[in-house]
Amino acid sequence: MTFARMYTTGTALAAILALSLLSACSDDSTDSSAKQPPTAPATATPAAPAAATPAPVPAAPVLAQPDVTTPADRYVTLESGNQLMFQYYARTGLPLDYGRVAGDISNEYRQTTDAFRQRDLLAALKPRIDASLAQAKNTSYLRMDFDLYSSQLSAYDFDRKGFQLEPFKDASSFRYFNDNNRFHIAFSNAQRYAFLPVADEATARLMETLRTKYENLVVRAYLFANDADTSNQTVKAIVVRIVLLDKKGRELVQFAGPTTPEPVAAAPESPPASRGKALPYGYY
Repeated sequence: MTFARMYTTGTALAAILALSLLSACSDDSTDSSAKQPPTAPATATPAAPAAATPAPVPAAPVLAQPDVTTPADRYVTLESGNQLMFQYYARTGLPLDYGRVAGDISNEYRQTTDAFRQRDLLAALKPRIDASLAQAKNTSYLRMDFDLYSSQLSAYDFDRKGFQLEPFKDASSFRYFNDNNRFHIAFSNAQRYAFLPVADEATARLMETLRTKYENLVVRAYLFANDADTSNQTVKAIVVRIVLLDKKGRELVQFAGPTTPEPVAAAPESPPASRGKALPYGYY
């Protein structure tokens, strides 16, 4: 009994000692925690700005297209640079510079240095200028004649049965009139007419004879003006058809090619410069 009691007492003493040690450890831990500096609150990382939505690319304007069945008498003869000037303003919608236009259409206005005379002339010319612009806006079908020199007509191609026409080979070429060479005209589907089919042998023989005799021919181009290039003041027109005439005006052959441009090939490293062709004033 005494042993048992001694064991119990020792166990109690051991338990008391263990509790004392545990309490001391707990106090040390509490004191240590109390001595630690407070943890700074976490700072939120700002979200990255959302990527800007790219602006939609505006669609290219849909250009008017010709009615290929339009009769020949509906086409207005194009024979001066001043007509081209009004066609240019009609296609672009740009505001008219009345003073500049008056100088283009009136020698007297351009040559006088009298300010009052210029003012009076401009007042008189304005109705004419406005009427010419209104007419151009209502006129898209144009007929234009120009010389085809014998050197611009190839020898007859027996394999393809036709002739090559040099004026239509270069898509970047343009034409102008000498009375007002600030404005030009270019054919958007020119290369569609670089080759002229002539299957009829009698016609081909006649054309070959004229070519070898160095006789020039006339190209009559039926056009539809539907656009303009503001970088070089050029009216852009679709060739609807062409008629080849001899110098006496007799028809040799006619051809209606596609109204769409030739598919664009890869650009050469050094593209050729544009070549302008002058047309004599009043020639048609």
